[in-house]
Amino acid sequence: MRHGSTSSESWADLDSLLMALYVTIDDLLGRPGRLPGGKPKLSFSELTCLAVAQVLLTCHSEQRCLRFARVRLGHLFPYLPQQPGYNKRLRALESPSDLSESAI
Repeated sequence: MRHGSTSSESWADLDSLLMALYVTIDDLLGRPGRLPGGKPKLSFSELTCLAVAQVLLTCHSEQRCLRFARVRLGHLFPYLPQQPGYNKRLRALESPSDLSESAI
């Protein structure tokens, strides 16, 4: 799907895909144990969903992806972090191979 595509059907398909992706991630990976500090504003499943969406949408820049997410996907995510926070949380995640092994 191209970023310039504006048909309402394309946007509805993207919304449906991301909702299904979020539910699948949440069901398979669950929630990690309690981490130090307060409850994060962006859940583990939401962060993982955004990261996968970034790859699917071929956003090569985290900043560009977050800008797109704010404009087009903000209604799906109650909180979208600024780029430094997003980057820090992504780097703190386990490797994708570790994540997939935990789902098995």
